[in-house]
Amino acid sequence: MLASPVEGGIGRILLRIGGAEPFIVHAVGPGARIRLGVTEDRVVWEGETGGIRHRVTLKLQPEDAAWLWHVHVFNARNNALPLDAILVQDIGLGVRGFLANNEAYASQYIDHHSVRHPRYGPIVMCRQNLAQDGKHPWVVHGCLDGASGFATDAMQLFGPGYRDSDAIGFRFGDDLPSRRLQHEAACAAIQPSPPVTLEPGGSVAWRFFGLYHPDHPDPSSDADLLKIDAVGWCDPDPADVVLAPLVRALVQDAPSIVAAPLSEAALAQRYPQRFHEEHADGKLLSFFIPDPPHNRHVVLRDKERRVTRRHGTLLRTGQAMLPDDSTLCATCWMHGVFGAQLTIGNTSFHKLFSVSRDPYNIMRASGLRMLIDTGDGWRLLTVPSAFEMGLSDCRWIYCLDERVVTVRAIAAGDDPAMQWRITVEGEPCRLLVFGHVVLGERELEHEGIIEVDPGTARLTFRPDPNSLWGQRYPHAVYHLVTSAREVIEAIGGDELLYAARVSSTRFCRCREASSPDCSRPSKRSTIFDSSATTCCFPTA
Repeated sequence: MLASPVEGGIGRILLRIGGAEPFIVHAVGPGARIRLGVTEDRVVWEGETGGIRHRVTLKLQPEDAAWLWHVHVFNARNNALPLDAILVQDIGLGVRGFLANNEAYASQYIDHHSVRHPRYGPIVMCRQNLAQDGKHPWVVHGCLDGASGFATDAMQLFGPGYRDSDAIGFRFGDDLPSRRLQHEAACAAIQPSPPVTLEPGGSVAWRFFGLYHPDHPDPSSDADLLKIDAVGWCDPDPADVVLAPLVRALVQDAPSIVAAPLSEAALAQRYPQRFHEEHADGKLLSFFIPDPPHNRHVVLRDKERRVTRRHGTLLRTGQAMLPDDSTLCATCWMHGVFGAQLTIGNTSFHKLFSVSRDPYNIMRASGLRMLIDTGDGWRLLTVPSAFEMGLSDCRWIYCLDERVVTVRAIAAGDDPAMQWRITVEGEPCRLLVFGHVVLGERELEHEGIIEVDPGTARLTFRPDPNSLWGQRYPHAVYHLVTSAREVIEAIGGDELLYAARVSSTRFCRCREASSPDCSRPSKRSTIFDSSATTCCFPTA
């Protein structure tokens, strides 16, 4: 999956620390607090977390389409610590358009084959079975110092629980499943063997490798071990690399804010009539309510945490039976994606906001998102207490300690317009609403035109005039406006996503409302009200 400039990607290197207070260090990836250096032949990540110093070097091999991760760890504490490492690398093996069209579809065609190497232990071979320009790309991952476990899909590492937990389920001492899973988020993971115990001042190093072949006509087999042995693996030579600290975006350091479940009393008060209830392990998971005629479905937090495929709903404007050039459409996901793939007319080429591409909320900057500050720093709104889905609207209800936050997305029945209404009941808080803008077919490929008017709190989005969309619809425009300008503190670009304010869509401060009560229906004062209206005129 394409990484986000403000949030990173799925690939990472994790250091798992054991002992009395186990924790996980991100040496590479979105959670890594490091200094970075780049030269012509290598990339270096260096940092220190909890007394664990780590330096990772990624270097291409000189004679092969292969690379080596050199992970060096030093114990700066005054006590011994057991630890190991895990390499995580998501797999695509396809041309850009094929992958960006549907990552889950692409993953379903990737064949994973694991075999034990005499020296390196289990390795993971991945082959794209659906030909890409007549070829079948192939890649293998392993550890030159020996591995003990592996995984082949992100579901095995992250899974449904990651949507609002921020942590993988494998702490030190837990082995990767070492089982092939052919699912919808291809991801190779390698666990070296055995774990080590670092004395104070001690160090250890691991070497993870990757080998790529642009065309592997036959399925992966044990005979492919010879390809690994044919590579003259070269450790990175010592070199001076200038390191500089990275500026981190707020979303990288914002943990999920965990919503409380609705109590039985709250459920009875808020939803006195329920139909087709779904229960599991003594818990109510979902039901329908008589919003005529039984067309409103409610999913509770505990179900979203257990299902493989996330809950979501598709909202579209207008009354026509079939979409046309004036139909505005958006996908809303329960785990805090308040508007993904927001489009007008063509749902592939006319995107305003990006697609939410992974099922476990690993990538947390796609689509329209919200951060909340309740007094202890920014937190990300993810899985709500309840998610209501209707025919033309949906609602996220977050029961938090001292407030109830409700976000409602509404698709208009007449105009190509969509509205988000955010209400807060309880203590005042701050919200930062940001959207990953595409303005075309694919993320980070178009030079759209964005106009920001702080005085009216209005944003105007136009496609790149040289793009296919801009050429066919030269008058196409999105407008993002608000009816609550008095509560807006700032409006701008991605500079608002950085703590140091160095370079999202909007930043707003919520005024005080009444005290929270998850059992009451949502009769609250509206403190933030925004709409996105699109006009798109075809040309002759």
